[in-house]
Amino acid sequence: MANMIAAFMFIIFMNSFLDTFGESTKPAFCRETRECFTFQTLCQTKDYDVRSYKASVWAGTEMKGRLAATVTAFWRLFRYIQGKNEGGVKINMTAPVITKVSEDASRQKKSKMYFLLPAAYQDTPPVPTDSDVFIENFPPLTVFVNSFGGWMTSSKEKKQLKALADSLNNDQQKYFASVTYSAGYNSPMELTNRHNEVWYEADGQPKCNGNNRK
Repeated sequence: MANMIAAFMFIIFMNSFLDTFGESTKPAFCRETRECFTFQTLCQTKDYDVRSYKASVWAGTEMKGRLAATVTAFWRLFRYIQGKNEGGVKINMTAPVITKVSEDASRQKKSKMYFLLPAAYQDTPPVPTDSDVFIENFPPLTVFVNSFGGWMTSSKEKKQLKALADSLNNDQQKYFASVTYSAGYNSPMELTNRHNEVWYEADGQPKCNGNNRK
């Protein structure tokens, strides 16, 4: 997720007052919102974590490009949660903001940005009135996660994805290499102890061996 989006995120992250979605506790690094996309850690290695996420519902929008399009996509989703939906419902912000990039057989890439809907709207999401915003059901996910600090930039994202892929290949883990996720948790008001992630989705059952199993 491009660093440019951070300039706009602090307004939203200051206004979240909901309970946690999913498990009963949220991760310690999710500090700026009270409702987060929680998970179960299946196992850990020195290079990555393996997590399980429950099925979930998100508001999403397509992105054409990754820089200016990131800002456009963010504000499009922001307007949705600020009431640009049937009923004019205002929806509190959650974390993380996820960007998903898929590559097809012809190596064409499609990017989408997502906001997790709060628990109160998981079953009955407000219908968007902007045709560029859609509601999407995520199935249960098992993902390999590389976490890192600092500011999320496109170059850093690519570097961390390559490091994660190299580790997974070394461990002979099976994953969907044509789909990547990046997850951002912090506003620009958080200058230290920032938390970012990149994910690959597991293809089948991941290997969790020995004392790294949780």
